[in-house]
Amino acid sequence: MTRAALILPALVLLLAGCSSSSSAERLDEAPPELEGLAGPEMEPTVVWSEDGKSWLFLTFASSTCPNEPRDIREAGDRTFEVTLESTGGVYCTADIGPAMYKFPAPVSPGAPVTVDLGYGVIVTL
Repeated sequence: MTRAALILPALVLLLAGCSSSSSAERLDEAPPELEGLAGPEMEPTVVWSEDGKSWLFLTFASSTCPNEPRDIREAGDRTFEVTLESTGGVYCTADIGPAMYKFPAPVSPGAPVTVDLGYGVIVTL
């Protein structure tokens, strides 16, 4: 077996582990479930979609570098930690605006779910 044949699979695994892909879909318009949720503190929040198949996120950051839900990890029974990550590049405008995302729900609705959005914000769905 050649050296390249041994190194190539390891390199693919290494690069795959570093990738930061998100299955979040950015929404252009606020769905009814998110309307009226923005408070003066501009804290991120999450709600169930009407069909119960997704979580809808409302985040606040630079309009050119919005905070996007990048990773949802189960931290316990129906308890999840969400990583919000700034997107958009190196140069961001100094404004603060909302961004909305739809993310496939990792559990079905029913029993309460606790979601830690970081920044000291914990939401119970």
